[in-house]
This record gives sequence, C-alpha cells and structure tokens, in this order.
Amino acid sequence: KLSDDGVIVITEAFHKMRSIKRLGLRRNNISVSGAKSFAAHVGNLVCLEELDLSSNKLSDDGVILIAEAFHKMKSVRRLRLSGNDISDRGGTVLMEEISFLTNSIKYLRLVSNNISVSGAKSFAAHVGNLSCLENLDLSRNKLSDDACIVITEAFHKMRSIQRLHLDDNNMSVSGAKSFAAYVGHLVYLEDLDLSSNKLSDDGVILITEAFHKMKSVRHLDLSDNDISDRGGTVLMTEISFLTN
Repeated sequence: KLSDDGVIVITEAFHKMRSIKRLGLRRNNISVSGAKSFAAHVGNLVCLEELDLSSNKLSDDGVILIAEAFHKMKSVRRLRLSGNDISDRGGTVLMEEISFLTNSIKYLRLVSNNISVSGAKSFAAHVGNLSCLENLDLSRNKLSDDACIVITEAFHKMRSIQRLHLDDNNMSVSGAKSFAAYVGHLVYLEDLDLSSNKLSDDGVILITEAFHKMKSVRHLDLSDNDISDRGGTVLMTEISFLTN
C-alpha cells in the first residue's frame, strides 16, 4: 500500500524509467500530494502507453492535477481512473484536458466514481476529439437518464467505439429511448453492457427493437433489469437481428 510519500519517491525517479510502457499503481493510497508529484514528473515517461491509477484516493483535486499533465502523456493508449471518488468537477476537467490524447487513447475506464449530468455534458462536448477511442467504461457512476441521454446524443462522435459499458447507472425508460434512437451511430459496437439498471420491460423493449441497428454486437448483458416475460418475449423475437 503506497502512500503519497512512497509515490513521491517513485515519481521523482521517473527520469530513470524512460522506457516504461505500462505503469500500474492501483489499489494504493495516492491522494493529492502524490498526484502533484506524478504530474510534475510524468513527462519523463516518454514511452508510457498504459496507466492504471484505479482505486486510490485522488478525488477531484488529484484527478485535476493529473489531467492537467495529459499534455506530457501523448503516447498513453489505455487510461484507468476507476474508484477515485471523481465527481462532475473532476470529470469536467478530465474531459477538457483529455483532448491532448486525441491520437492515442483507445481505452478509458472511469468505473465506480460519482460522475453525473455535468460530467456527462463535458464528456459529450469533448469526446469527438478522441478519434481512436474503442473502449469506454462508465459503469457504476451516477449518470441517471439525463446523463445517459446527453451521452447517447453524442454517439455520432464515437463511431470507433467497440466496447461500451454503462451498467449500474439508474438508466430507465427515457434513457433507453435515447439509446435506441442513437445507437445506430456505433457501427463497430461489439460489446454492450447495460446490466443492473432500471430498464424494466418497457426500456428493454425499446432497446431490443433497435437490435437491427446493432448487427455487429457479439456480447450483450441486460441482466438485473427487472425483465419479465413481456420484455423477455420481445427480446427473444428481436434478437434474431444479432444472429451472426
């Protein structure tokens, strides 16, 4: 369990690690002072492609410090910041700064944070800059229908997405309706997880009736959505669109 003091020691040695491609610092106790040192020295990791800072104690202030150093990390392809108590304040800055990773980032994982509508709006405003983004995981945030609608209305900017996880976000019928309306833009979508939401039969029916727009999907998770026989019957009728 690295504390800030331990991380500061490591980051101050980044100039000796220029060949590092993958850096995993998850499940430690890194907070603001550790993030400040990381941001100050990360420019030395000129080959860095994968960064995992999940399950730390960064909070908004720490994440903002790291995000403001994205211009030093232009080779990063995979970024994990899950479980860091990031709210809309941190999420907004994160998405504003992530444009520095325009030509590199393919994988963005922000699971188990507190991002809601304002963060979703910032995401929608800037996601068009992420031309290589293939994998997006916003599971277990606080998106709700309003935030999900904002994100789905930006699907036309996310055509490279192959894997989309929005599970456990309180999405219900209105979110499902917007998803169904715009999912056709995700022409490469292969993996979709909408489990543990509040879709119910009506929401699931809306989504299944859009299966004809999702013919590339190979993995689909709709579990834990209070689906009864009514929704299940329509689901099995429409799933023939995913035959291949």
